[in-house]
Amino acid sequence: MKVHLFGDIYACNQFTPAERELLTVAALSAMDGVEPQFEGHKECAVFMGNTKEQVDYLCRWLKEEVLTK
Repeated sequence: MKVHLFGDIYACNQFTPAERELLTVAALSAMDGVEPQFEGHKECAVFMGNTKEQVDYLCRWLKEEVLTK
C-alpha cells in the first residue's frame, strides 16, 4: 500500500525520513477513513526526528488554513 499511495515520496532521495513522514501526515489528513493510519504516522513522524510540537502545529495549520478552504 505504501508504494501505491506514497511511492513517489518514498522513492525519491530529496526528503529525509522525517520530512517524508510529515508529507505522509499531510496527505493522510486530507483523506477520509484513514484515522488509524493518520494517528500512526503522526507517532512515526516524531520517531523519525520531528518534535510532537512540529507535528501538532502541522496538523493544526492544515486543519485551519488548508482543509477548510
